[in-house]
Amino acid sequence: MSDVKITRRQFAAAGVFLAAAGIAVGAEPIATAGDKPEPAKILNHNPKMGYRRLGKTGLWISEISLGGHNPFEADNRKEVLTRAIELGVNFFDVGPIKECASYGEVCRTHKLRDKFYISFGSLNAPEKDKAQALANIDARLRDFGTDCLDLWRPVNPNLELAAEVFETARKAGKVRFMLYANHEPDMVRVVVERMSDVCSAIMLPYMSMTKEAENGVLAACRKKDIGTIAIKPLSAGNLRNISKNAVAHLKKVLATPNLSAAIPGVDDVDQLEQNVQASYTREVALTSLELQELAAAETEHFGRLPEEYRWLAKWWEV
Repeated sequence: MSDVKITRRQFAAAGVFLAAAGIAVGAEPIATAGDKPEPAKILNHNPKMGYRRLGKTGLWISEISLGGHNPFEADNRKEVLTRAIELGVNFFDVGPIKECASYGEVCRTHKLRDKFYISFGSLNAPEKDKAQALANIDARLRDFGTDCLDLWRPVNPNLELAAEVFETARKAGKVRFMLYANHEPDMVRVVVERMSDVCSAIMLPYMSMTKEAENGVLAACRKKDIGTIAIKPLSAGNLRNISKNAVAHLKKVLATPNLSAAIPGVDDVDQLEQNVQASYTREVALTSLELQELAAAETEHFGRLPEEYRWLAKWWEV
């Protein structure tokens, strides 16, 4: 996703468009998560896994789920997805075309669609118009062999276009909820402020060294009952490489109560099995030594970040 600077004019324009579309602007309902449903009502429930409510969607998703955005082969994804089912994972997010094709082939061939909530972005590049965006949604439906997918994640930062496309696709029964993701904190804040009646969930970077501001984005999301999903929880894999203790880093991320889930990227089944331990052992506190090791890794890792991930520094506080 490209860097985006939001002007006051753009901010106001988003509000004007949403109001004209009959969508309330500025409404701030105080949300309550409600009681956790019976295990039988949680998709692909595993008693070892923790599940959290994804805001106003009402979906209860595994607190460790699947991220990615790498063009893996379908054979690799078969192993990962079938093992994820056994481990109680029930949500994954896909984006690039090759990734959608790989995940989709596995889901179609092995009839796994009813085991996962699926979030998908449309393309590797922003859609230029409504027709293209809707065509991209249709393509993703074909990938997964289904009439309707759970969450649509618009790629284009054009909020007016995103809202219009979503309403059209939702009314046609092709998508259920809109999830918004962006690498720019300012853009995420605009969406939380102005699109809370359209956007049901936000996907944002959140790592073990990230601090939750008292009146920050996560607090605003909670107030408006917007689900929150942490991407890059291992700082694009760099913390895994440095500290060799991904579980501890993920447990620290999950200690943030205002997050619905974390979706670390998964190269193979071994990484998947390691990641879920952060949820399985959630009641076991990190030791003083582990906390010291985490702090050292967090301090060291930024200097070793590849240039293309230096933007993660914008997310030290949310």
